Amino acid sequence: ALAVFSGNSGIVSLGHSAFMGIGAYVSGVLTMNAAVQHSALPQLPAFLQGLELSLPMALVAVIVAGIVVGIVTGYPLSRLSTGSAAIGTLAFLIVIHVILNGAREITRGSQTFYGVPRLTTVYSAFAVAALFILLARLLRDLPLGLRLRATRENEVAAAANGVDVQRTRFRGWVLSIVMASVAGAFYGHYLGAFSPKDFYFDLIFTLIAMLIVGGMQTVTGAVAGTVLLAAIVQLLRQVETGVDLGSVHIPGVFGLPQLGMGLALLLTIWRRPLGLVG
Repeated sequence: ALAVFSGNSGIVSLGHSAFMGIGAYVSGVLTMNAAVQHSALPQLPAFLQGLELSLPMALVAVIVAGIVVGIVTGYPLSRLSTGSAAIGTLAFLIVIHVILNGAREITRGSQTFYGVPRLTTVYSAFAVAALFILLARLLRDLPLGLRLRATRENEVAAAANGVDVQRTRFRGWVLSIVMASVAGAFYGHYLGAFSPKDFYFDLIFTLIAMLIVGGMQTVTGAVAGTVLLAAIVQLLRQVETGVDLGSVHIPGVFGLPQLGMGLALLLTIWRRPLGLVG
């Protein structure tokens, strides 16, 4: 989802993790068991109480929410230049984080939002990932993707050749936010319990690091970066608490996964500025 917009437009989005949070909370509220909902969210607005929808029905609501949020945020974003647009996405991240913390009746604020049914399986996650990869690849050669890539290469030249830069970025942004919202819904149903901090700086840093390491300008790079950094993080999490190698004990190092991601990012920027795939 991040590669659909940032990879094609060249504008690095620092706010996609927040839009994932919107998808997770919308789907979580709508699919929560009525009894658990009454206990966890006693002040939930009346029109949301006791819905207990299936995941496909909840995803429809997530897509609608993604479209609405994408339109509201995309209009001002599409009017900004490349550098200021990236700062604008950071503002979206902070604003949405504050809203999720403040809407206590719906999100429980900064407390853990629990009771979300764990409906995401390996098979459903793989199916959604495969669908997103296919959509991202097809988009590159569709008119919208070609125009987005033109604005990335040279905004002035693209406009001179008839590309409506604002409208193109707006449409690419809305599509990307819808995809991020759906991804957030599946992520929320995998976690089962989460809070706004799970969709804040740590997550967006991980996503951007994956994109940069693999290569921002290709779908293959986005996939390769995701696989590589996920493997590095999982490996270092096993080592973080310490490792016994026979008679030798290697003490744990707190924050080792984050350190590994940072080093991978630095090495990529140093040796492969366009990413592993290029």
